[in-house]
Amino acid sequence: LLGCIILGINQWFTGKRKSFTTVTGKSGQVSLVKLGRANWPITIALIVFILFVAIMPLISFALESVIRQPGNYSFSNMTLHFWVGTEDSAYETGMIAGILLNPTMWKALGRQVLLALTVALIVGTSGMLIGYACVRRRGTRLARMVESLAFFPYLMPAMAFGTIYLPVTLGTIVGFFFLGAALLSVGLFLSSITESQGVAAGLCFVVLLINYFLSDLSDYFSTSAAAAFWTLTALIVLLGVVFRLMTGSRPASLILAGVLEAALLIGYVVGGDSFDAILPSMTDGLSLFERFYPFVDGIFDLTSIVYFLTVIGIFLFLTVQSLEKRRWSA
Repeated sequence: LLGCIILGINQWFTGKRKSFTTVTGKSGQVSLVKLGRANWPITIALIVFILFVAIMPLISFALESVIRQPGNYSFSNMTLHFWVGTEDSAYETGMIAGILLNPTMWKALGRQVLLALTVALIVGTSGMLIGYACVRRRGTRLARMVESLAFFPYLMPAMAFGTIYLPVTLGTIVGFFFLGAALLSVGLFLSSITESQGVAAGLCFVVLLINYFLSDLSDYFSTSAAAAFWTLTALIVLLGVVFRLMTGSRPASLILAGVLEAALLIGYVVGGDSFDAILPSMTDGLSLFERFYPFVDGIFDLTSIVYFLTVIGIFLFLTVQSLEKRRWSA
């Protein structure tokens, strides 16, 4: 709140106004599609999708804070001890008292508020002084250089809310960079196969959402060798179809699918036992987000870097091929 007040004073004091525009890679014009009879079914499907993706998780998180045993949502399992429990109920909550009655929690909250006010005052004053300097020296080269840093202090308060271990932080930044680059490469490819900005955004959201939950979905896959073989066969067929659409060459796609299927068949016959539980482990390994978590834990995983670079290279190559195909088809 104090930071917002100081920011408002800064804007009023400097009198500097900025205009913003949205830059997109595709046309900003909205093209309406008449759905006809499919209007209501699609609307209901989207409402149900939003309900399960956005609303139900919030309800589930709220319920988890009032139940003793996770997963048991019966009324007999519900309690408010985690919120308003006293010291007498410590054996049920594992805490000295509930969150609202815990003096340690209130003391920590007070320190956080005090720290936030101090940081907001420091960075707000710094930003205001920088803005004042820019106004006084407006038009000069030095003012233009400093102007780009005028709002930088307002981005820093979060850094003061805890100590950081520099090597882990740097490793996390590196991992986050490669994760972001991999996700962007996937988004570029999905955007290149359609001319509709809305369709591209929807495809990116669905694909990245599935990738985010791949680790959880892997627990539901069969661990038998036969299931792994037929699943990989279906993936090879799908890869052949995609290659056929990307290159327009049927013989090349058949050769690629045939070679991969032959290698899979040989591996299944020679080492059939090694195919047990390979499907869940492979699904878990394909998750981009799971590859990022070791960096957060302080582990600089080179295999994850190689995986990110592989994903980036593959999807950038597919993006170029998609654009080339569209250019030559036109």
